[in-house]
Amino acid sequence: MKEDYSLVEEEGMFYIKDSYGNNIYNIGKAWAVDSLGNFVETKYEVDLSQYFGH
Repeated sequence: MKEDYSLVEEEGMFYIKDSYGNNIYNIGKAWAVDSLGNFVETKYEVDLSQYFGH
């Protein structure tokens, strides 16, 4: 993600916004169904880890 972009969560939806507040990318609410077609409680977790080679 570019340095001047930010990740914003609003009511289960995630947005990547630029420094002007414009939406660059939308990520819809998380969803899943079981084998019977029933919706299952689901959520996103954002891992802000840094990985690097040496």
